[in-house]
Amino acid sequence: DPHLHEWHEKAARELGDEEMEQRARWRRAECLRTGDDPFDAICHYQKLLASEFDVVRVSLRLAELLLQQSKVMEAKEVLAPLSSGKWRNDFWNDEELQRILEACAEFEGVPVSVLDLLHQLALECGNTKASKKHLLRLMSHSESEAEISLAEYRTRVWLGDHPGDFEVLEQLLTLLSSRATDYRASAFIDSVIDGMKLSAEDRSRLLDRKSTRLN
Repeated sequence: DPHLHEWHEKAARELGDEEMEQRARWRRAECLRTGDDPFDAICHYQKLLASEFDVVRVSLRLAELLLQQSKVMEAKEVLAPLSSGKWRNDFWNDEELQRILEACAEFEGVPVSVLDLLHQLALECGNTKASKKHLLRLMSHSESEAEISLAEYRTRVWLGDHPGDFEVLEQLLTLLSSRATDYRASAFIDSVIDGMKLSAEDRSRLLDRKSTRLN
């Protein structure tokens, strides 16, 4: 019952116990998030962020609700530290943070940094199926030059470990040819084709894409 936690929050405030007050506010926000009006929790997560309470966890919960409302730019702003490389170490041994990250990834407009981190976490755990899923989504969401370069790098690493994965290769080539340049995609083919375990048909398809300038 969020009202119970609201009472605890007020009692802690009157006692001057700031930590207890924040913990009660967190429990209140979590109750609201799972209730009939989940977006009522947003203002409470924002207050928790302002007080710097459990910043990573609160930021993820807030971003999750913002993405659910299709407020993509606001969610990206909340997750900006993740995009700049911060917070990443917080996730490796925290299953709850990983679950919240997975929840964020279910929504359209999720930042590429979320998909990239999920890809890396799945690789670390040896979950090949999940890591590939997140890599494919990372490519499908990449738009800026920095995002495309990240997708290209992650794909090179992936193909080094999975040299027969033509699906991943093709998706990257589609991204490079549609968002970057034909020359860049052609150069990528040259750099990876000899190291891949491709069927004669797949190799022929790659060379054909190169010869037709990937149109």
